[in-house]
Amino acid sequence: MWLGYQTCLMFTKKNTKENKTWIPGSSPRMTDSGEKKIGSQDSTYRSGTTIMSKGFTLIEMMVVIAIFGILTAIVVGNYSKFTNDTILTNMAYEMALSIREAQIYGVAVSNRDTDFDNKFGINFTTATGDGSVFHLFEDSNNDNEYGSSGSCSGIGGDVCQQEYILQRGVKIVDLRTSSNSSVCSNPDVLNIIFDRPNPEPIITCDANLAQITLESPEGTKRYVFVRGNGQIFVDNEPEI
Repeated sequence: MWLGYQTCLMFTKKNTKENKTWIPGSSPRMTDSGEKKIGSQDSTYRSGTTIMSKGFTLIEMMVVIAIFGILTAIVVGNYSKFTNDTILTNMAYEMALSIREAQIYGVAVSNRDTDFDNKFGINFTTATGDGSVFHLFEDSNNDNEYGSSGSCSGIGGDVCQQEYILQRGVKIVDLRTSSNSSVCSNPDVLNIIFDRPNPEPIITCDANLAQITLESPEGTKRYVFVRGNGQIFVDNEPEI
């Protein structure tokens, strides 16, 4: 009896030292070394530590929502700028393709005419209108200029083959040529003519380079170039 009392007293002291609570009716698990293991998966001894659950406060939620709103505004703003830049670039390439179409008409023949002697060209102007219109025309009188004041009906002096209208507020804001004549360096009217069978253009003032500047409502610019060797391309930076 005395031995059993001593054993029970030792077990109680050890359990108290480790701040453990013993649940009656259970037995501690014995390890291979003969020690009682407290806090194992199959033990019913539990720590007296209090477990607390925490959540978000109102201030924390407001801060998170504010950060989310700022990030959303940044993303939407950048997306809008990206969309506008893409539209402007596409219109610049469409203009370049229109010049290429005039080149094909001049080198070969238009599908609306069987006269191989007529030239074909593109007319740009900043002198009249709002800079959103340019024309593909047939130079019927061979003066290397666009002389038709009528609509694109195929009737009149120089025959207007196609009228192009820029969309989304994009405008032609500047026309420049590179030549020996300073008078024609910044013309209000620019004609780029192609005469069969040569793919090289005839540019206003006999220039060897033409630059057409397109500008979006946001102020972004794209540049369409026509070189004297017949090369047509688009760039983000001016050359003249």
